[in-house]
This record gives sequence, structure tokens and C-alpha cells, in this order.
Amino acid sequence: THMPSSLLFRHLRKKTIAEHTPSGQRRKLQGSDRVHAGMQIQLPSSLVTSQTPPAAAVDNEHVQRFVQQTMPLLCETSGVAVFLKPGGLACQGGTHVGVSAAGLLAQMSAEYRLVHRLDRGTTGALVVARSRAAASVLAGAFARQPGAGHPTVEKTYYAVLSGHPRQPQGTITAALHNCGTHVRTAPVGTPAAKHAHTAYRVLRQGTWNGGPVSLVALRIATGRKHQIRVHCASVLRCPVLGDQRYGGSKGELFLHLHRIGVPDVDAEGGCGERPLSVVAPFPEFWKPVFCALGVPLDK
Repeated sequence: THMPSSLLFRHLRKKTIAEHTPSGQRRKLQGSDRVHAGMQIQLPSSLVTSQTPPAAAVDNEHVQRFVQQTMPLLCETSGVAVFLKPGGLACQGGTHVGVSAAGLLAQMSAEYRLVHRLDRGTTGALVVARSRAAASVLAGAFARQPGAGHPTVEKTYYAVLSGHPRQPQGTITAALHNCGTHVRTAPVGTPAAKHAHTAYRVLRQGTWNGGPVSLVALRIATGRKHQIRVHCASVLRCPVLGDQRYGGSKGELFLHLHRIGVPDVDAEGGCGERPLSVVAPFPEFWKPVFCALGVPLDK
């Protein structure tokens, strides 16, 4: 039987796959275990059907269902697909990463190609190219700053911050230095530091769970690693709610890519006259904060 590797490792992490040893014991398998001829392996009932269809059909059925549940499709054209990324899902695979968005998409269709990333905890619109030509155009658009005279990308994030910024709106231009697991602000001219540009506007302020919080809309002209999170924590002195890495509280990360505008590129790489604009609905876990601030979840 063929099984997507992402699905296999998901069950191995949950310890739902086991071996029945010759001595009659049941031993839970790990990803590092080797499989050899004659082993008796027990799979969870969710992976077993009374009438097993062809292997390719099993692959497609499980992958399609898992991707649809994990990353609902928001919009799709001949050249672009936009999915709703949940929190906790890494975009790319790597060390200590089992299931990733790239892995799921690769299992679902060979034509899907990631053209940008969102942090693991960030939710919202995830743009995927549907052809090599479309990927080239979209990757170039994500790399350019708005106003460059070529197709660019416009991104509007929403965040709930711990605290109240001193100014109701402004622009943050602090350069960022990638120190590995963390990113820090740095003076302009610091070796390896990169310029970054974040515009913000406070929409609502109030209290939640006994502390001050602010709902903020942010637009970024650069896409540096952890840019919004570091600018909010280090410059505004108001970390994103749930961002423990940069001084926030424990829990879900309240950072969401709500609206994105990308070139309406087709499978051959041609662009339409108007950009493709997609809105990603807010996660349900935002609802208590929105209610506390008097904001409808669907607005």
C-alpha cells in the first residue's frame, strides 16, 4: 500500500502504528525504526477500509481529505491557488517538522509550488503557483517592493497586540538582523542587517483576560523574517498576543494575513490587467478577543 509520507509521520508521532513482536508484545513504532520482511504491523482503523481501493486512489483520497481539512482552498485560477493556512503548520519541511504545507501540496498535485512563506504560528492567505511559469512571475512579485514599476504584492495583516501603542498609526523602518532562531532590530549600516518597512494603524483598543490589547492593521513593504513580530515587540513595545519568542503571552499567535493582492497570472505566465485580491477569514480563536473589542468576527 502507498501512503503519503506526511500522513505516515503524523501517525508515527501520535504513536498509532505498532508492531506485534514474535513474543506477542505490542511495540509502538518510531520514525527511526526499520521495517523488514515478516514484520506484523498494526495500522489505525482510520487507515484501513473493508474494501481497499487501488493504491493511487488511497493516496488521493487521504491527501485530498487531509488538505481540504487542514488548508481550505480560498481561490483558484489557471495559474494561482490561494489556501487558508492554519496556525501551527510550517510552510516548509525541515528538522523536527513532520507535516508541512509544501509537503501536503506536493502530495496533492505536482503542479503546486509555494512562492512565499508564513511563520508557523501565523494564519491566513497562502499563495501557491500552479505552473513553473506562474511561479517565476509570482516569486518576482513577492521579492519586489510596491511601486517598482513591475507586478508586486500587497499584503494586509491584522494582529492583536499586548498593550496599547503610543501612537495610533505610523511607519516603522528599523532594520532587522537575523540571529538564527531570533531576529533583532539593528542600526542602519549594521553588517548583515536588512532594511524593513512596516506601516500600522490601531483599529480598536480595550482589555482582554485582564490586560490591555489592541487590534492593529499592518502593511509591509518588505518581507523579512519575523518582521511584524519584531517591529511590534521592539519598536512599539507591544508584542503580538501569543508570541512567546518576543515577549508575548502563551497561546495561539494572533497574527493573520487577512488580505492579499497578487498578479492575476495564468499558467503560461501572462498577467491580467487587474490584480487578484483574496480575503482570508479570521480563525475562530479570534472570536473572544473580537467580542471583547466589539468587532464582529466576519468584518
